[in-house]
Amino acid sequence: MATSNGSLSLECLLPNPVGILDFSGVDDDVTPTGSVTPATPVSLLTESELLNEYVARTARNRCYRGRSPSSMLVTSSVRISKDVMRVEMPWEAGKQQASNGQVKAFKAQPHLRCCKRKCAAMFPEQTTIIKRARQPLFDSSLGRENMRAQLLANADQILLHPTDSLPVCMTMATVAYSCSRAFLWPNTKRNRGSQGDCNRRRAKKVISIMEWFQDRMRFADIMPDTGIYQLSEPTRRFVFNQYQEDVKTIVVCDCPLSGNPEPCHCPNGTPVYLGCSPQYFYETWRTHFPEVKVRKHCRFSKCSFCILQRQLRDTHARNRSVVVAANARLEGHYKFVKHERTVHTTKVKECRLNPTKTLCASMDGTSQLRFGLPSFKEISKLDCGNVRIQNHLEIVEVAGSPDRIYVYTVPEDIPGNANVTVEVTQRFLKVCGLFVGMSGVG
Repeated sequence: MATSNGSLSLECLLPNPVGILDFSGVDDDVTPTGSVTPATPVSLLTESELLNEYVARTARNRCYRGRSPSSMLVTSSVRISKDVMRVEMPWEAGKQQASNGQVKAFKAQPHLRCCKRKCAAMFPEQTTIIKRARQPLFDSSLGRENMRAQLLANADQILLHPTDSLPVCMTMATVAYSCSRAFLWPNTKRNRGSQGDCNRRRAKKVISIMEWFQDRMRFADIMPDTGIYQLSEPTRRFVFNQYQEDVKTIVVCDCPLSGNPEPCHCPNGTPVYLGCSPQYFYETWRTHFPEVKVRKHCRFSKCSFCILQRQLRDTHARNRSVVVAANARLEGHYKFVKHERTVHTTKVKECRLNPTKTLCASMDGTSQLRFGLPSFKEISKLDCGNVRIQNHLEIVEVAGSPDRIYVYTVPEDIPGNANVTVEVTQRFLKVCGLFVGMSGVG
């Protein structure tokens, strides 16, 4: 309330003129409760001093135990370990020692062959020495490392042989503690992954399957636009059957007549490839060789014999004898194709080893490309016109070190018959330094 000299009285601003309440630890939204302290005599103050006193008093009342109000909801939790002793349970094989508040009981093994001193035979039952050495197992406040260190120390100081007073062997220590060796001496030097990774690295069947696929990829057809290797077998089952047949037939032995290890059919030979289940074969194929696929469709010329046998197999599905006969003829045809490719590969290898004595060439034309070159995966209406080169190409690959490739262009008005083949043969033989007299077909 204003006085005659223009100053304000403190009673008009403070709610309790008789006493001042201590609101320590109480928020503004809570009803103020506290101890009443006698009020100091209030003198007349100026307006600025009175406002400063009110602001300071309000700030003190909003404090929480001497801290700012922002710390009122801040809490901290402290984890207090409970020193509960583990309970001893009957011995059980395969159960981990000192886990889930339980300790495996001691099981004497007097007939165990541990060492030359026969430490296990000296402890046919649980003695005081073993009970003292097993004390760290019951202390749950110890961590795994500390418990392991105390157990090892007890094995050197308490678990002593009765005859020579020397520490018992490692096997007897594991028997006394009812644990494994890895429990006392963990393998901390493993830097090559888990045990499963090591087992997979030691796997021999997967390496055998991968070697077989690497060898088959040499005879597979490579798609020029996608880089896919297409096998000659029609289905995956045929590929697996071929692998199983190679497992039985391809062996290595030390024949005294040949002088060098080579594949043969000797009964004492060692198989080159290892057998496996179809599921494991398909999984290895899918994981390590996704670029190798079975031929679903052929964009080049198809073998009429293959088409006929496949039609017989698909249209006579209910007639078992026709299907079996068609599959047998297909397998024989695939073996013939594989033999022909093997002969070609052998000639190419011989030409690369002796380029001055042997000549091996492969020739093919592009008469099957109805829209000329280049050949794309998809053809639009614009590509079918005069955009492309309407020429016939003859490509010749001469095996050597390195291989040489010759491309000959033939106009589209010249028919791609035997005359073109003879002309191209004479031209590349002339480049190779050979002169052969050949005549075309009229």
